[in-house]
Amino acid sequence: MGTSAGSTVLGKQIESNNYWLNRYKTNISDIKYNTLGLIDVNIIPHYMRKDHLQWDKEFYERALADNPFTVYALTDSQALIYDNGNTYFVGGKPEIFGKIK
Repeated sequence: MGTSAGSTVLGKQIESNNYWLNRYKTNISDIKYNTLGLIDVNIIPHYMRKDHLQWDKEFYERALADNPFTVYALTDSQALIYDNGNTYFVGGKPEIFGKIK
């Protein structure tokens, strides 16, 4: 279980340098943490929250176009349930970016 940044560390490390440059103004090689990699996707929390509107669908389509695995963008009223290899969503279908499996 995780929320916000806690949900992002459960999945795989986002590999798109374009994402890191455009969202955090840093290169992926400068990232000083590793994710746990417990699931083979990652999550963008707080998708389209009022203070995150600049990171919209168009932004993530560009920033994650070369990410080699799926990234789910979840609003604050959505959740992902990963159960023994199966993925389920609560609160509606999320936006999906990166390589979609």
